[in-house]
Amino acid sequence: TDMDFIRTPLNPHTAQKVADLWGCVLPTRLMVNAIWKQSTTKVEPHSMPLEGMMTTHVFTSHNSIIRLQLQAVPGYALGNLTGGHKKDVVICADYSPLHVAIYGWHYLNGVPIQGPQIQSKFHEDTYRDYSHGIRMVWHVVTVDGQDMNFDDVLKDPVLCHLLSDECPLRTTRYSY
Repeated sequence: TDMDFIRTPLNPHTAQKVADLWGCVLPTRLMVNAIWKQSTTKVEPHSMPLEGMMTTHVFTSHNSIIRLQLQAVPGYALGNLTGGHKKDVVICADYSPLHVAIYGWHYLNGVPIQGPQIQSKFHEDTYRDYSHGIRMVWHVVTVDGQDMNFDDVLKDPVLCHLLSDECPLRTTRYSY
């Protein structure tokens, strides 16, 4: 239910499979920055100790912390566009099937903890920890009043700049 859930990280392959099943895509870092700016609810990132960061205990502890942070935000409601609570698994130009690209976890001043200089090739593709979130984005985008497929826009040398700051992208999804 909306009152009984946990935010849990996924590796990029599982995240991509879920996104594909729902007709969604994973964002780029440009999109993550735009989403953070447009978020109606923002919280300060809360890091956990390195020890145990890939354990269920830490996942549930971090989820409880986020829940308390969100409850303290005036006007917060479940479903609000939210930023600062997790890093995003993203797609990027230097995609490698053996690594996961993570980006974001913005401080309240807008600066991301996981910046572009280390967004990928930092963790193997099976890695996931408490700080990773999966943000699903609908696969249809509107460009000049015309609906287009997200992947087609990212591969187009002119239009790709609408969705990415490192384009065009050859690969727009993780394999599974």
